[in-house]
Amino acid sequence: METVFDGIPVESVSMHIPSQDTLKANLTFESGFINSYSEEYFKNYKYVSDSEMRWREDVDDIVCSGKYKKLHILTHPIWYDFYNIDKQEKVLNYLKTKKQNTFNEVSIIVPGIDKKIMLDDF
Repeated sequence: METVFDGIPVESVSMHIPSQDTLKANLTFESGFINSYSEEYFKNYKYVSDSEMRWREDVDDIVCSGKYKKLHILTHPIWYDFYNIDKQEKVLNYLKTKKQNTFNEVSIIVPGIDKKIMLDDF
């Protein structure tokens, strides 16, 4: 990740949809990475998320209110782009990109793989 972000240090990790057991475990990492779902960050910060582009609370009001000294805001980049397309099309575009990237990776390992595989659409 640090090479992708041009040397900006990555200091935290966030699990996707952690189970209740994972939340209760209050996991720590030897490398010093911050677990964004640890008690320190999940219980002592105001948490808001844009699950499927739906904010359960008005994030603008929360940020602008000044009511909370500490915010834990989770966003999902898949939902944000410059195009006004519906959720299904966003997911389809995401899957097509993943398919192309996976094909590119596999074609390095398996030279000569048939490119027709990529012609099949979802």
